[in-house]
Amino acid sequence: MQTAIEKVMETFCMMRPLTASQTASVRADLAKFLAKQPESDEHDLTIAGLRYLRRTTALPLRKAPSRRWK
Repeated sequence: MQTAIEKVMETFCMMRPLTASQTASVRADLAKFLAKQPESDEHDLTIAGLRYLRRTTALPLRKAPSRRWK
């Protein structure tokens, strides 16, 4: 399960800017959620974790840089 948590946090932090305290809080919530999941492999836990965080975390998405030529 720790591998899934690390993968989810790494991916999620690329999508959303988090402070250190937010990261700790999100990680704790994620660990509680994944602990309640039925036995699954790491891939399934990772997908479930990302879905959970995207649904429950009300933080703004990072803006992608503009690809337009100026």
